[in-house]
Amino acid sequence: DPVNFSCAYDALFTILYAAWRNDNLIFHGCNSSYMVALGRQMVKINDAEGFVKARDVVRVLLHRNHPSIFPYGPSYIAVSDLWDILMPSKEVCMRNIYVCPNCQGHLVPHAEEWLATSHVVEQHSGSIGQWLSNKLLRRSHICENCETQMVMHRESKGLGPASMVGFVLYNGGIFAEHTWSIEAGGTLMELVLKGVVFWHESHFTSVIVNSAHQAWFHDGIKTKEQC
Repeated sequence: DPVNFSCAYDALFTILYAAWRNDNLIFHGCNSSYMVALGRQMVKINDAEGFVKARDVVRVLLHRNHPSIFPYGPSYIAVSDLWDILMPSKEVCMRNIYVCPNCQGHLVPHAEEWLATSHVVEQHSGSIGQWLSNKLLRRSHICENCETQMVMHRESKGLGPASMVGFVLYNGGIFAEHTWSIEAGGTLMELVLKGVVFWHESHFTSVIVNSAHQAWFHDGIKTKEQC
């Protein structure tokens, strides 16, 4: 849209739409009114015009409630801000809790390592998988009350097959794997890469990744490129 810049919305919403087409339960459990509105509009999409209408319906809501963050006109927005509004980053979906076996469940709150719906990956090299492994690493903690070695329990809070987690990368040297496996409560959960939004030459675009590891650029620049 040359009047009201929309590439950030198009890039992210295309990934969400592709994920929704693959699993229409993916928005269930989201406590964001914007995601609910987006899901309702996606049901009505049957052509490119329908996608534009769905985008604009949600954009009106965002601008009405947060005009300085989501302005109209030839202004860019931060995709990370858009994601955080759609999937509130304060929502913790997994955490490590350390419990003392001798102190009747004495917790050490500051020892928690948690995974939320949005994260900034603050490293200059390596991969998201390495960052996740370090984030949820089983660490050694001593009880402050009785100096006994504490036992770690990983608690899953709403992270299921349809959950979505976003990672913000400010360094181009970070590698994104196709899948990430996380164990919680004796169950192995798998996060699958659905897409990547990136900024290049004053334009946001996105790549949708399918189960065959084929990359589809949402604006039609390239399609079916292996990644």
